Amino acid sequence: MKALCNCCCKEFLRDSPDQDTLFLIDSYEEDSFAVLMDVLAMADISAHQIRGIVLEDGRRRQTLSSLD
Repeated sequence: MKALCNCCCKEFLRDSPDQDTLFLIDSYEEDSFAVLMDVLAMADISAHQIRGIVLEDGRRRQTLSSLD
């Protein structure tokens, strides 16, 4: 199952995913991140969404955003 999960993760990160991956993403009402989280959960791999800020010189008071 972990090999399948590894393969799915690589497909989600590709610039142009294959037809099967696009079908899986389109079948969810949420975004592709939710699909990836479910695939990881089915492989018994703990995963959590993290939030943070991208640091840049001279920038202050930025809001938190999801790091996708």
